[in-house]
Amino acid sequence: MKKIFGVLLLLILATSLFAATDGGSYKNVVTVPFRPALYSDPGTLAYKMFSNPADLARNRFILQLPTVSVTMYNVAKTMSAPSTAEAISKLTHRDFSKNNLVNLVTAMMLNVGTGRNDVITANSGLGMAIGKFGFSVDIGADFKTKRYPDSTEIQNLYNTELVPLENESISVAYGTRIYERDSSFLDLGASVHYAMKGYVVEVSAKQIADYIENGTDINFKARGGYAFPFDVALTYGILDGALRFNLSANNLNGYYHMKGYDISNLEDMAKIFTGGLTPVAGSDFILYTPWQLNAGLVWEPEVKVLNPVITFNIEDINGYIKEDLKTDGGRKSLAELVTHLVARVDLRIVKIINLSVAFQNGYPMLGAAVNLKGNTVEISYSFHEAGDLYGAKPVDALTLRVKLGFDSN
Repeated sequence: MKKIFGVLLLLILATSLFAATDGGSYKNVVTVPFRPALYSDPGTLAYKMFSNPADLARNRFILQLPTVSVTMYNVAKTMSAPSTAEAISKLTHRDFSKNNLVNLVTAMMLNVGTGRNDVITANSGLGMAIGKFGFSVDIGADFKTKRYPDSTEIQNLYNTELVPLENESISVAYGTRIYERDSSFLDLGASVHYAMKGYVVEVSAKQIADYIENGTDINFKARGGYAFPFDVALTYGILDGALRFNLSANNLNGYYHMKGYDISNLEDMAKIFTGGLTPVAGSDFILYTPWQLNAGLVWEPEVKVLNPVITFNIEDINGYIKEDLKTDGGRKSLAELVTHLVARVDLRIVKIINLSVAFQNGYPMLGAAVNLKGNTVEISYSFHEAGDLYGAKPVDALTLRVKLGFDSN
């Protein structure tokens, strides 16, 4: 079992061997505020809990038991290589021999191309909205990579560091209508999260390779802790809610109280959250995850059969002002603003088939889903920016999402 688990880690690592540098710091890897990968869909409960709790004032009944999504990166470059396809073909024919797994890793190393610290992301969650209240439990697991400060331009399994990252959150939200007149209204919402974060540091691919070869435990160094971030949001609606304007401040109070731990295998990560491990003495520190100011609009024109939903959002406005406009005494190109914009059109054909087209954070996204009264199967293909500047390292991603439940909408 250890060897199989180790091989899986090595496979995940190999899909992003040419990761973007972060100066040897974990800041760019672990301090991104936790929002489930499925939050970007305005129709999901996670969107309400982590982005716009004011939407709960619409007084709907939603049940999600559960929602699961998986996102893989560098898909085209990895899967288009003939050697990769051959190795995967053998796996589909139940050839799980060590030689074939090693051949697959080698093929991926030789053909993967450029990427960054996002390798694979998995999210699962369950929750419900009853009236104006909402409750959810969400878990996210990420595998990221970072380079050692003294690594060379071209990375390999010996100078690439794997960073397993886990986020968990228990959320409670409330939304209420504070003003209504004629066909307009103003909704207010708030949500609070008990958030837990854990990640492993200083694990090189060479150590993982030794783990596979010898089957021995590794002395992992882990960090884990908790925070109580909260969100507040306003929604102003006109035309009986067909056009809605949103403003939200998310991840306020994103200070994680962290401790250091020594673990012998990745399965022990769960013990950090349950209190089953003793922290290293004197290892306490604060990990700050920045807050975000977001604004946008949602338009649902009355078009029979197609039932379109048009959304436009400006994400992390304060982050753009603080980080993007000022660098080394100068200014970045205004093209960087595009990485904060999300424009999306959904066609909910007879409210069963959903076709999505988006321009998000500077790159396109295409998606298709089948939705039966809150039960959804969705697949989407998108790109995102992996480099320090827009256009430096576009990376493709494939997301599969399955949601079981009920939606009264």
